[in-house]
Amino acid sequence: MATILRPTFGDFRVGRREAMDADFFDRRFRLLVESLLSIITELEGVTSAGDNLVQLGLTRINEVLTPALVKVNSAAELGFLIGVSTTSLTIEAGENYTFEINEATRGLFTPTPFLNITRSTEGAEDEYAIGRLHGMPKPAGSPSISLPSKISPLARMAIGLSRLRLA
Repeated sequence: MATILRPTFGDFRVGRREAMDADFFDRRFRLLVESLLSIITELEGVTSAGDNLVQLGLTRINEVLTPALVKVNSAAELGFLIGVSTTSLTIEAGENYTFEINEATRGLFTPTPFLNITRSTEGAEDEYAIGRLHGMPKPAGSPSISLPSKISPLARMAIGLSRLRLA
């Protein structure tokens, strides 16, 4: 870091018998110019540091906030209570099942204690089951679900439940 030249009042003081000629003014103007140049150099360093901080902030936004915004946008489009699974199963009452959640919905899927398991096939709206969540390890994204010993169509029960849709 450059040292800022700091002239004092004594550098500009005029002696009683000092001649005010070209050398007189040259010495004083040289001090002023050198002081201004050292200030400009220092200012350029501060500006450069400020630019580096702005760049660092923008980089952090790209690394941290952009993925978070993508996740929020996905949650707004897909919903966080819906998990899509291509697991092929024949569901029977009283059994336990593990469903593999698709990559697209795995990070967002936040199941509730009870799940509405439906098929995404057109015309299969009446084919569903209500299951109880036993656990879901977050990295694997495979919820373990048990079905009650009796499966009955409880249309009102689906309100507030997470939904696991079978593709």
